[in-house]
Order: sequence, then structure tokens, then C-alpha cells
Amino acid sequence: MEIEQLKKEKLEQQEKEKLVQEKLEKEKIEKESIEKERFEKERIEQERIEQERIEQERIERERIERERIERERIERERIEKERIEKERIEKEELGKEQELKGQQKKDQENNITIDDQTEIEEKSKNNSIPKYRGLYLDIPLKTKKDKILIPSPENLSRFRLDALKRHNYYRKYHQVGPMELTDTLNDFAQKHAKTLAINDKIDFSSDEDRYEFCGGSTGENISHLFKTNDNFTINGAKLVDFWYENIKKYDFEKSNAKGNKMIANFTQVIHKVSTKLGIGLAKNSKSGDIFLVANYQAKGNILNSFKNNVFPVLLDEKIKQQMKRDLEEEKEKERKKTEELLKKAREREEERKER
Repeated sequence: MEIEQLKKEKLEQQEKEKLVQEKLEKEKIEKESIEKERFEKERIEQERIEQERIEQERIERERIERERIERERIERERIEKERIEKERIEKEELGKEQELKGQQKKDQENNITIDDQTEIEEKSKNNSIPKYRGLYLDIPLKTKKDKILIPSPENLSRFRLDALKRHNYYRKYHQVGPMELTDTLNDFAQKHAKTLAINDKIDFSSDEDRYEFCGGSTGENISHLFKTNDNFTINGAKLVDFWYENIKKYDFEKSNAKGNKMIANFTQVIHKVSTKLGIGLAKNSKSGDIFLVANYQAKGNILNSFKNNVFPVLLDEKIKQQMKRDLEEEKEKERKKTEELLKKAREREEERKER
């Protein structure tokens, strides 16, 4: 009996252990299932996040591409506008060269000379500002370098200072601040002047070259002076005077040129934003022609910028009175000169009759 009882208890014990084992196994399977579901949900969420990231990157790439296309379009338009503006200025320069050449020939025929160290009192041709009482300093260009002639450093420095003073002289009466010379702009202007003299041909430097060398947007005035005689010289003040003469072609009320006249050289000289200046010049040793370059920062002649940056002459009462006296003196001198010419003509006529 005892043996059977023991067997029975043993079987019950095994049955209990089996049930416990099955329960543990079932719990394990459930845990694995739950964990598997969790992993699956995490995987799905990660895939969703990754898809969103990929979509956002695609949208960002498309945005960047659209901006790049727009920038290229704007840059092409800018280059085209500058090309048109450059062609316009080149046409203006050609007209000025012919005008200056004719004036130089006329001066030579009339045997007009300028003493290097003599004070010149020249009244502005448009009667808008007082007489300039500075020195006109003609400089020789005799330093040989390859096929061009350049001034000595001392003479070049004098020329630049003369041009700077003349710029600031005009700028003062046009209600804008003074300019100052910079080594960078001087170097670039001289470099371009040498290039023009070597090629013996006038041409503007490229916007890209000016931007890269000078470190920013840079304006440019250039002139080509044709040889009139072997001793022909030029100075900084006369150069700026030549550019400033285009004031006669500028309409301050409309902030543009009168008719289709070219005024870029004048507006660049007195443009408010242009506060830095560089000057260069060189002469072709064969033709004798002189090439002059002025560079400005910031660039002044930008479309639609004239109204807020190019102002008319502003004079106080004292200066106006001085101008009035100057004009009266000039008329008196002209009257005396006319009387002297008439007197000489009468004397010659009487001598002719006596013979």
C-alpha cells in the first residue's frame, strides 16, 4: 500500500511540475510575442522617421536648386545690364576722345601752353562753382618700361594728389564727403593703364578683375589722350576737369542725362557712395598717346542710384557774391581785350595807308 501511495504522490508531483513548466513556457512565449510586437512597432516607427527625413532632404534639395537657378538668372541679368552699361560708357568715351583730340589740335594751332608751376584761376564753364585756385601740375612721362612710358614714382604721386584734390574740390560743392587715395585702387588703376598703353587701345577692365583685385564692387573712369606734340603732358586736375565738364549734360531734376548725352564720368566723380580713389596713367612710346584710369569704391554708377547720391551744387551767399565779382571781372577783362584788339587793328590800318 505504501509503495502505491508513494507512486501516486510521485505522479502527482510530476504532474504539478509539468503544469508549472507549461505555465512558465506559456509566459515565456507571451513575453517573446510582446517583445516581438514592440520591436516591430519600433521598426515601423524608425522607417516612418527615415522616410520623413528622406522627404525633407528631397524638399530641401529642390529648394536649394530653385534658389541656385534664381541666383544664376539674377547674375545673368546683372552681367547683361553691366555689359549694356559698359557699351554705353565706351561709346561716350569714344565721343569724348574725339572731342578732346579736336581741342588738343586747336590748342596746338593757337600755340597754347601751360606753365608747369603757375597758379591757374579757371572758372567752371557752366558757371556753377567758384574758380579753382589750386596748382595745375603738368608731369612728364619719361620712365621707360618695355613699349610704354610711365611717370617716376614722385611724379605719379604728385599727379594722384592733384587729381584727388580736384575730385574733393568739386565734391565739396555737390554736398558729398571727400575721397581718399588707397594703395589697392592705385595699384589696380596703374596696372590697367599699363595694359591700355601696351595695347594702344582704350577698353574698360572687367568687373570680375576689379572685384577680385580690389576686393569689392569698383567703378572706373578712363580717358585716351591723343598725342599732339612731342612735349605733350597731362596733369591730374585737368583730367578731372575734363570728366566734370559733363555736368552740362546732366539733368538734376530728373536725375539723368539730358537727351541721350553720356554723363557717367561726371556722376562718378561726385557720387556720394564713392569715397576711395585710385589713379593710374601710362603712355605708348610709339604712338605717344596717353591712357588714364581712375578706380572708385564703392562703385557709383549703378542704375537708379543717382537721385539719392548725385546732388546739385550748393553755394552759400559769400561764395555767390564772389562768383558775381569774378564774372564782372571776367567781362571787364574781355571788354579791355576787345578794345586793345580794335586799337591794334586801327594802327595796322593806318600803317598800311601810310605805306
